[in-house]
Amino acid sequence: MKKTIYFSIGFFLAFVSCSEDFPINAPGNQEPVVYGLFDPQDSTILVRLTKTFIGLESAEVLAKNPDNLYYDHAEVRLDINSEEGYPVTSYTFEKVLLPDKPDGIFAKSPNYAYALQGPLDLFFIDGFQIRLLIRIPDDSLLLSAQQTYYSPPEITSPKANSRTHFGLYQTEAPRIKWTDKYGFQRYVLVIRFNYLNRYEDHEQSAHFDVSYSHNSLVISKEQNPGVILHIFEGDDFLRLIGNGVPADPAIINRSFTSIDLLLTGLSKEYCDYEETSQIVSDRMGKPVTNIVGGLGLFALQVKTEQKGHLLDPASLDSLVNGHYTKKLKFVKY
Repeated sequence: MKKTIYFSIGFFLAFVSCSEDFPINAPGNQEPVVYGLFDPQDSTILVRLTKTFIGLESAEVLAKNPDNLYYDHAEVRLDINSEEGYPVTSYTFEKVLLPDKPDGIFAKSPNYAYALQGPLDLFFIDGFQIRLLIRIPDDSLLLSAQQTYYSPPEITSPKANSRTHFGLYQTEAPRIKWTDKYGFQRYVLVIRFNYLNRYEDHEQSAHFDVSYSHNSLVISKEQNPGVILHIFEGDDFLRLIGNGVPADPAIINRSFTSIDLLLTGLSKEYCDYEETSQIVSDRMGKPVTNIVGGLGLFALQVKTEQKGHLLDPASLDSLVNGHYTKKLKFVKY
């Protein structure tokens, strides 16, 4: 019995790492599968192009053969058009060989993707149309997907270019605010806790990320921008640090260095895909997709960063001596 295997390989562009999302067995024809998260600020923008496959062997055997996964020839292009539809510029992706994938369902090597060197954020204005075009001449296929660009969300508190001293145990807990101007469906706030590990013969910089998710307040384009407020409590934050930062007997001590705020706005297409990628939809057993002529996802994400925030003396005391984090060997210097 022949089987068609639907799959996609997701990645976080910032780290250029890969992991398989899902395999789904269903009868049908071979189809192209596309996955790409587009952030104009990224130094490298990757698009993954693979294909479903059909064979008489088991899915495990078929997936280990790279000839079943990749197209020999494909042209991948990114077109930027104005809000009115006038061409602004166009970029061509280059086929690149990435490091081998981890052990899993699919072949580890070769590991192909299509790369575009960025950042491209200087070329974008709100309302510009970002269109991905993929031509596969050998199979007479043309794929496309489109997103509308909007600026990254603006963090209004703390102020940009300020070294705020967060007081985790003040009467009023620390507040992070941003303007929900364009109604990205979801925002992911990462509070990055940066620190220094000291060993007998060297020092090592490290960080631990605490992530929070917030839904948009904007229901329609006609609605006025809203303000999203995130409050993080001292005990909750230090408990997460205590549970997340690994204990290491070889460490002499640790020092806190700074807190960074990373705020990402995610488009509706990305959120829909993420929420349904682990289940089969009721449409012929195919996963949710926004790729015209194929399967998969091409979606927009934009990021705002604030770096270099500090802890006030009382919070630093709690980090060093508090029962959640005392075991981690933090010192004040």
